[in-house]
Amino acid sequence: MRNYSLTKLAIFSLILWWNNNTCCLANSSEATTTGVPKSAVQENDARLWNPSSQIDEDGFLSKKYRRLPSESEVGRDAIEGIHHKSKLETNPVRCRQVPGDGNCLFHSLVVCLNWVEEGKHYCYKDYDALRRLSLQLREKAVDYLSSKPKRKLYLQNDEFMRAGELIDMAAKPFNVTAEEYCKQVRQESYWGGGPEVAALCNLLRRPIHIYELCPHGKRDFCFKRIACFGTPRFDRKEALHILSTDSRFPDVTPGKQLAMGNHFMSLFPEVMTSKRKRVRVRGGKSLTLLEKKLSRDNTNVEAIP
Repeated sequence: MRNYSLTKLAIFSLILWWNNNTCCLANSSEATTTGVPKSAVQENDARLWNPSSQIDEDGFLSKKYRRLPSESEVGRDAIEGIHHKSKLETNPVRCRQVPGDGNCLFHSLVVCLNWVEEGKHYCYKDYDALRRLSLQLREKAVDYLSSKPKRKLYLQNDEFMRAGELIDMAAKPFNVTAEEYCKQVRQESYWGGGPEVAALCNLLRRPIHIYELCPHGKRDFCFKRIACFGTPRFDRKEALHILSTDSRFPDVTPGKQLAMGNHFMSLFPEVMTSKRKRVRVRGGKSLTLLEKKLSRDNTNVEAIP
């Protein structure tokens, strides 16, 4: 086994938050002694997220948030180029809530993908379509992890792991085999984390950057970057940015948030939005290109151009 540093710690962190937290938004996960946690939210539950005066009807939080680099972004773990830490603080992000039904990781990535691929934000009025796309993305991730155990998964800088090694690492905390892990995570409502992010980063050949809540004074938060999957290897494509957060955010007091997040949200850096014409949230047929990419045959999963 190689000597991993920042990114491997981030993967462990994203795996551990499954075990350390037992809720997804307002609903507790099913209590099990073995297996990956699963959300207890019912499919017909009309609540997409906890209501908040700080979240509009489209899921956008009312304010923008400052970003900070991790303290570990030094030496061999330093991020260079377009994602250098000096660029974070000058580019705040907008934050968007996603449904907390156990599929929040995949929802947040679909919402981000729709923005970078289509140039417009996904409309939550078509929740069933979001679920279908998230399920396709989930299945793609598991297929990519399980189809070739010796496949290299590039993480951050020059670090990589073999797919089989990563699945074994993910399955161990839940007392299941690698095969059982993949079978469970393939299903809706089972929580996704670091292994699936690593797989999708390599499958999409696009960086995925993950942040966590960090208190900024007594009344506010900023977002600290904890991992840059796929940087710099896939930096030719625009990165996806997601927040590993407390499901009560933004209505949780700084310092009172969970030590490890139990929910994911989508982030949109201002540097991204400034490159495009301002686009309203639209309904209708808004995911044409993304649907085509995610609907490809899963039997021979290879990187998506």
